[in-house]
Amino acid sequence: MGCFCTKHRVKYEDPAILAAQTCFKEAQVQALHELFTKLSTSLDDDSYISKEEFQLGLFRNRNEHSVLANRMFQLFDSNNDGFIEFGDFVRSLSIFHPDAPRSQKVAFAFQLYDIW
Repeated sequence: MGCFCTKHRVKYEDPAILAAQTCFKEAQVQALHELFTKLSTSLDDDSYISKEEFQLGLFRNRNEHSVLANRMFQLFDSNNDGFIEFGDFVRSLSIFHPDAPRSQKVAFAFQLYDIW
């Protein structure tokens, strides 16, 4: 008997659906997919952003550690599996969109700084 292990199953999320769920237009979601692909393949050729890839994207150094960056990664990683999927990436970045409701931005800011 062997052990069959997979890190993740790639889950495709339709850009039109993500656009409907966020403040982004479909073309913006597609542009975010290009950015996501660059980040997710910077260290490993997979379809997820690891914590190291996230930090590499922020600091240009995967070994740089920041409490704020770690907390932001935790908030982007909605299922707490240690990886950011494309849908999580888009929905999380939507908070920073100029058209995002102020109440969502405030809630995110409180979550970001609520490290206990």
